[in-house]
Order: sequence, then structure tokens, then C-alpha cells
Amino acid sequence: MTKINVRCGSKVLAVEVDLNESPMLLKAQLFALTEIPPERQKLLIKGKAIGDENWNGIAVKDGSTIMLMGGSALATKESTNVNTENLEEKESNEKKAKTESHIVLPAGLANLGNTCYMNATIQCFKVIPELNQAIKKYTGGGQNENENSHAADITKMLKKLYEQMDSGASRPRVIAADLTESDQTITVTPLLFLHVLHNIFPQFELGEQQDANECFCELLRLISDELIVPIDNENNTGSSNNENQIRLKKFFEIKYQVKTKCLEEGSTEEVQTSEETGYQASCFLSQSVRYIQSGIKCKMTEEIEKQSEELGRDAKYEKSSLIDRLPAYLSVQIVRFFFKEKENINAKILKDVKFPMVLDMYDTCTPELQEKLKPARQHLAEYEETRMEMLRNAKLAEDPEAKKPCLTPKGFYPNTFSDDIGSNNSGFYELKALITHKGRASNSGHYVAWIRVGDGDDDVEEKNTKNNNQENVGNSKWAACDDTDVYPVSEAEILKLSGGGDWHCAYVLLYGPKKIPML
Repeated sequence: MTKINVRCGSKVLAVEVDLNESPMLLKAQLFALTEIPPERQKLLIKGKAIGDENWNGIAVKDGSTIMLMGGSALATKESTNVNTENLEEKESNEKKAKTESHIVLPAGLANLGNTCYMNATIQCFKVIPELNQAIKKYTGGGQNENENSHAADITKMLKKLYEQMDSGASRPRVIAADLTESDQTITVTPLLFLHVLHNIFPQFELGEQQDANECFCELLRLISDELIVPIDNENNTGSSNNENQIRLKKFFEIKYQVKTKCLEEGSTEEVQTSEETGYQASCFLSQSVRYIQSGIKCKMTEEIEKQSEELGRDAKYEKSSLIDRLPAYLSVQIVRFFFKEKENINAKILKDVKFPMVLDMYDTCTPELQEKLKPARQHLAEYEETRMEMLRNAKLAEDPEAKKPCLTPKGFYPNTFSDDIGSNNSGFYELKALITHKGRASNSGHYVAWIRVGDGDDDVEEKNTKNNNQENVGNSKWAACDDTDVYPVSEAEILKLSGGGDWHCAYVLLYGPKKIPML
């Protein structure tokens, strides 16, 4: 890395530049520091202009000074003009949003050469409210006490990218609830984000297909450790978090209670108990696995071989794991790829594995955690029992003109333990997003993100009033994010993504906390 100075107006910025990368990466760094878009930046060194593609003919060394031309005033002026021209259009959309049921489609992301794996990951992260809340308040490096510059760099670029995607001036994003498509869409080009991603993770080679789950895990590792989520005082009673803040990683942290027992005859070793931490669950596939729940549980008890101090040799052990802490958000990888040595590729298992819209993790928990989950589960059971009783009574009345009864919740119970913010206190999860893969190998094919953009629970009272319908299942609205092509889909179409052929197969699933209605 070469340390240079960049003069922008009256300011001088100290920047480290990698001369093995194109000057566009430097422009991406300057965009994060100055908010001057790369297309408006003009870089000069000793009177010579620096191109975007390479450093040919440009002598740069430690201590060199580069002039940055292109102020942000022009961008502000043009932005103001655009906002003025679209003011009437935006007001019209706001009125439309208030008068009819609607959903909002996200912006599309341009494919920059087999970058669908990255685009799908970015779209999935955007459905997490806590991530959106934290990234909007993110002010730059220094939030992480470990001062991970890579985490700060990628988080800054993700914030910029989400701001571009959220810009409402470029198109109307409100569409009708009957899933008719909007007339216009917006496409954001994540070029700067891609350059930073490649700089941090060189294994994600430009122009080549990559594993979406690897991208998902690596980005989550950096971003979740960098972002801080502010905690509401009302939900933070008894919490030990300093200054009512918590790192985003706690919303994904799974804790396991692991017990290891020696199976060898004559062994008198006591059962060893330990704790392990993870940030993603795995669904392993076998001939007997037909549902995601059984795939998760099948490897929680397994036979392993390790050194026995008592026997002085390798011995067989039974390793059993139970979850001792459930996170607010649970990501699950369906382990579809395996290395095929003969063909030297990561081949794909096309098996049909059903996944639920509501996932119950109660059976995978320790007895102690199960006891803690029971109060919230009891609240949900009481609500469902009351709702079913109202429907039965209405059916017995046999009045064809009578409207279906509406059970409107008074609110929702907290979905996290008060002394462990970022946990799940019921064991129930709702599917929020998933990434599918179409193809036969992990380094080829195509990835698509499918995200929840509307849900019956988000506005139960309004839905019950308009539709007189208590069944939220099937009311959820979803969007397929296929790079630049973003279009609405139904819940029924999502359930067809379980695999079984060359069509899109679910690969990474992101579950969030299920709301517990209050009677």
C-alpha cells in the first residue's frame, strides 16, 4: 500500500492506495470520504490526469500529492433540481400510499460480471430492521474497539449503497397490493462496493461466480461486528449493555451446549460439557432428510473420533449439541454442494427439501432454554385458541350474510429476553428472505434473492378491517430480486423453491422473530 495525500479544496486527505488495483478503487475511497461521486471526480498529479482503468504513465510513490477536482456543490444543485422536478410525482405516490394497500419494491442491482452472489446477499441483509437502523446512524470507523479498517470500509460502502437504493427521487416505488408491477424501476450499479469487497476478499475474483453463502457469512462477520444497534430503554430492563447499545452480531449469535461422551468399552471418562458459539445453522442433506428441521437436527448428535487421554489413543466419542441461546435472526445454509474429485468441482445436491414459513426451534434447545421459552409460546397458543374459537362460533351460526369475526391484537409482546437483547424468547421464526441457486455447481449458475416486502402482521388491524380474514398465511408479499429485474411474487411461489430439479433451489434462508399478538 502506498501512502499519498489528496488535496480537495482547502483540505488534505491522507489515503492509502493499492497501485495493483485500478484508479477507480481510489475514487471509491474518496467517494466514502468526500461524497463526491466517482463520475464527477478528476484526479491530477503534476498536471497529468489519472484515468480510471490503470496507472500507466503515472508515477506515484509514498508522500505524493494528488489533486481532486469536482466539488459537491454541483451534485447538490443537480439533486435539488431532480427533487423539484419529481416533487409532484412523489406527492402523488404518497397520497396513493395513504389511500390504498400497497407494497414497496426494492431497487435492482446491476450485475457487473457474475456478481449475482453479491447482489443477492445485499438484498437479503436489507430486510433486517436492526441493520437498517444501525447503518443509517453509522458515522464511520472507530465504533469497533478492535479498529478493524476492513469492517469500517465495507460498512461505509454498504451505507452509501443502501442510500442510493432508498432514493425515492428516481422512480415511483409504490405498487398495488394485487401484485401488478410498477411502470418504472431503478437500477443501482454497485461498482464501488464491488471494488472494496474485492480489495478485502481477494478470493472473490472479479468476473467469476462465487459461493453466495461464503459472501453472506464473510460480510455478516465484518458488518455485524462494526454496527451498533441502539436499544429502547423500555425493552432493556435488566440488561448489562453499556449505554443502551449492543453490537449487531448479538442478533445472530447462537450458543450451543455440547456434551462429549466416550463410547469405548472400559472407559471411565466423565461426560465433558462445553460451550460453542456460531452465527449460522446448517441443514445437512441425506437420503432421509425431507424437511429443513430434520436436516438441522441430524448433525446435532454425531459420532466423532479424537485422542483419549485415559486410553492413550484415538477413541470414538458421541458428541451431542443443544442450543442454549437462540438469536433474533437465524440464518440456515442448506448444504447442497460437495466436492466431486473426479470432475474437480463443487457439485450440487438437487434434493427437494421443504422449508416452512414459520420455523419452530423448540426441539433443538436445552431443557433450561425450553423452560424460558414457554411463557411467550403460551401467549401465542392462547391467541390462536381464541381466534379458532371465534371462527368455530361464526361457522355454527350459519349466517351467510354475517362477516367473518375479526380478532385484532392490542399489540405485540416483546420477542427478546429483557436481559439478553438480540435473542429470541419464543423459539418461533418467520421466513424473511432466502437466496436460491440455479445450476449444477457452486462456481457456476445463477443466484437470486427472494425477500419479504409485506406481511399480514405488519398491519393486522387494517388487513382484518378490509379483508375480514384471520388467516395471515398466504397474505405475505414477496419480491424476487434477480439483479436488475425486481418483481413481486406470492408466498405460494416462494414455497416452490424447495428444490428437486434444475429450477431455483433454496440455499440460504434468513429467519426473523415471529410476532406474538397480545389479546
